[in-house]
Amino acid sequence: MNVGILHKAFRETIGVTIALALGLCVMEVLFVYALSTFFEEMTGPLLQMPFVRRLVAAFLGVDAGQEIGPMLLVSLAWVHPVILSLLLAHALIVCTRVPSGEIDRGTIDLILSVPATRTNLYVMETMVWLFTGLTVVTAALIGNLAASAALRASSMGPIAHRALVALNLYALYVSAGGIAWFASSICDRRGRAIAIAFTVLIASLFIHILSAFNATMKSIAFLSVFEYHRPIHILQSSASGVRDMLILLAIGFLFWLAGLAVFTRRDIPAL
Repeated sequence: MNVGILHKAFRETIGVTIALALGLCVMEVLFVYALSTFFEEMTGPLLQMPFVRRLVAAFLGVDAGQEIGPMLLVSLAWVHPVILSLLLAHALIVCTRVPSGEIDRGTIDLILSVPATRTNLYVMETMVWLFTGLTVVTAALIGNLAASAALRASSMGPIAHRALVALNLYALYVSAGGIAWFASSICDRRGRAIAIAFTVLIASLFIHILSAFNATMKSIAFLSVFEYHRPIHILQSSASGVRDMLILLAIGFLFWLAGLAVFTRRDIPAL
């Protein structure tokens, strides 16, 4: 283990981690406040429209015909596009630092000159990614718990269930990060790596959403990573969500492993 590499990785990721962790914490507070305070208004005529019901159902991973009650609606605090965007942005930023980010800014030779193998470098950067990602998800959970406690919003679900939802969200983060690691390993430009990972995730989200409207998309919905992040199943039925978490972690690990295989064998372009 090279302490210098870990220190460099933490130094370069601490800023974006703090910013996005605070952003997620604040957004969770706002969502809990809005969902707890304006529940009746939010379940009015708008949610009676078939298209809106299908769209909400697509994000929540439930049947569009299911009644939208308090427990169903509060699940939006964990699947809202703003929450997902902040979380996945952290994964894309952190996981494309090495090697594409270092190649892009011309510092890859310096990194590879330290007394550590490429595998060790990859693993140490991964440790920083997993730790900072856990920090970001924990901040979201803290915001959710703190706001619900302050507002005495019991409808947000038991603390243990919300902790499981946060773990499921972290598993989604890991799967997205694995995709970003692979994209970074095959690219020489960080912008291109981010674009590839972003495109894959957006396509996955479209499949997940369109599966509520189209039978063909529904048949391939299992290909979407978002299909395995369904907080309502944990909050409403007390399911552990272990199966979904394991699938997401397996997806992330396989892409991460493929990225490691490419990085340890590829030729780094001369700078």
